[in-house]
Amino acid sequence: MNRFLEKLYAMKLNGMVDAFKEQLLQPDLNELSFEERFGLLVDRQWTWQEDRRMNRLISNGKLKINGRIEDIDFRTLSSTIVATQLPIESWHDNIRDTTIADAILDRLIHNSYTIDLKGESMRKLRAKVKNTPEQENDTETPD
Repeated sequence: MNRFLEKLYAMKLNGMVDAFKEQLLQPDLNELSFEERFGLLVDRQWTWQEDRRMNRLISNGKLKINGRIEDIDFRTLSSTIVATQLPIESWHDNIRDTTIADAILDRLIHNSYTIDLKGESMRKLRAKVKNTPEQENDTETPD
């Protein structure tokens, strides 16, 4: 078994090795067919390689705006919300390396919902209301 795992490591299939070790600890996976189990291994290797590629691109990128896009886990089934004051159209102008900008936008834009807000910010509107002079009290005077 060790020689088998060593060969996988030598071929840089680390993601597949990790998935295989996890499969060994889960006896209920024996109910899956060979193709299904092999598919799980291949999916894990693919994800491992994509994560490494993305991390390499991000670490080599020279971003004008400090951010930690690498903290986003795209493999989860939960939702990720990204809020920015920078319009998507201007991301390429603000991220110096176009390859990095493409990689980030590919991960964020496809299969996503985009909500563009228009108008004044609520902070500005609330500040205007607070700063308006209070209306004088209308009191009736007896005739």
